[in-house]
Amino acid sequence: MIPARSWANPHSPELRLGATCQRVWMASKFHKRVEHVVWLTRHHWRTRMTYCRTLDWFCSIYSDLILLVRGVRWPGRRVVRTVYSPFLDGPTFLRVGTSDWGMFEQLLCDGEYAPLFEHNPSGIRVILDLGANIGLSVRLWQRAFPGSTITAVEPDPENLAAARRNGGSAVHFIQAGAGAQAGKFFLDQVGSECSYKVRETPADSNAISVDVLTVPQILETANIKGDVDFLKCDIEGSEIALFKNCASWIKRVRNLAVELHPPYTSEEFLSDLQGAGSELAEYGRVDRGQYKVLFLERSNENGSPNPQSN
Repeated sequence: MIPARSWANPHSPELRLGATCQRVWMASKFHKRVEHVVWLTRHHWRTRMTYCRTLDWFCSIYSDLILLVRGVRWPGRRVVRTVYSPFLDGPTFLRVGTSDWGMFEQLLCDGEYAPLFEHNPSGIRVILDLGANIGLSVRLWQRAFPGSTITAVEPDPENLAAARRNGGSAVHFIQAGAGAQAGKFFLDQVGSECSYKVRETPADSNAISVDVLTVPQILETANIKGDVDFLKCDIEGSEIALFKNCASWIKRVRNLAVELHPPYTSEEFLSDLQGAGSELAEYGRVDRGQYKVLFLERSNENGSPNPQSN
């Protein structure tokens, strides 16, 4: 009698071959591409209600296809499209084939700032948006806090032009980066439009020089004399130096939403605030894996917010 082959034997040639094939597949770029396509399919089906018009939804899919398949001269790339959403008042202007669409869906569908709106802070009249990008967050503030005075700071000239289209003439725009020290720095435009970074040295020959202002300089430029009722900070890593040197201005901030990028941890950030004498206390956070968004309020505003555990 021929003995039955034991598939339970971990040293059998068949199982070793299968394990090897699986490792090769998991390590292959094609596998990662397939995984990304599957994720995009689920993501776009979930975000379809973000758009009033089906054609706008199709444009978001087309934009992700452009970003996914590089090296092709896609028609319509970077053309500005007028988009309507049930979650915003009036039109929004997005560039085809850029990260604009992902940010649009992230803010409106994924609830990037949901803790802020659920908390519903009162008396928001003066808003400072550091890292405004194309002005989508500005549109949220305009709807959530009507009548407020908004100052938006963005270093990239193309993003700033898009932000002006989206925010309108009522917003005070400043072309600059925000940092712990003022000076001339360089804009690293490697990667997507939503993740440009300000660096002390140019990343390549195409890097452009930008002004970096401190928060007190920004407040002076915007003619903000008193408190900042709400500060939003999303400056792609520059927040580390900013909040490690915030003692001169942080006490003027009543409400804060800040995006933290590695290696800056929430523990370090909260320790830096405490060391600067801030009375801001955390009441919510959104964890996106690669980064976290923390929401804080001055502790004597509406009672003391309960700090969140990590």
